[in-house]
Amino acid sequence: DGNGCYSTLDEALQELETMLPYRLALIEQPVPRERIALMAQIRKRIRVPMMADESVFTREELAEALDLEAFDILSVYPG
Repeated sequence: DGNGCYSTLDEALQELETMLPYRLALIEQPVPRERIALMAQIRKRIRVPMMADESVFTREELAEALDLEAFDILSVYPG
C-alpha cells in the first residue's frame, strides 16, 4: 500500500521498479487521491496491477478513473 506517497511520475517509477523483483501482486494507491491522472500514468509504465483505494468515492471520480484507465482493481467500501 503506497498510501499516496508518490507525488511525481519519476519518483513513483524509481521506487516501484526497485520492488519488482519481489513479484508484487498489486500496487495499492501509490499517489494522493486527487492525482488519479498520475496513477494512470504509473499504471501504463509498471506491469503490476494497480488498485484504486482512496481515489474513488463518487460516480464522477469512478467515471474519470475509468476514462483514464487508472486502475485494474477497485477497492469498494460498502455503507
